[in-house]
Amino acid sequence: MLVVFIVWLYLARDNFDRRADNNVNWRKGWMIGGWLIPVANIVIPNRVVREIYVRSSPDRTWTSDRLVNAWWIALLVSFFTYTETATSSGGVTQVHTPTSVAAVTGGAGILAAILVAVIVRRVTTWQDATPAA
Repeated sequence: MLVVFIVWLYLARDNFDRRADNNVNWRKGWMIGGWLIPVANIVIPNRVVREIYVRSSPDRTWTSDRLVNAWWIALLVSFFTYTETATSSGGVTQVHTPTSVAAVTGGAGILAAILVAVIVRRVTTWQDATPAA
């Protein structure tokens, strides 16, 4: 699913070039590369999506990026993991994730999926309504 989102992100960014909008800070290479560079992938994808979201809005004078930030935080939380290991006296080792951790990360993943769907729908609608130059 991430690959589909990255392709959509690349195409959404490409729409600015097609409209001769050269004021975009993040170049097309960052649409893909930002996800692949270790440590930078914690920050760059959020900034890239935020710029596309804000610049696609028909009302650029006031477009809040809180939706993008909420999506990004939920996505990062969904990546956290924690496991516990217990070895019994018989030598059997059991590894499990506590239910509370699984519930939080699973809920964050669901929230991230819903929020990114809203972001994709809004940006697509906004860009479709903007006539090409």
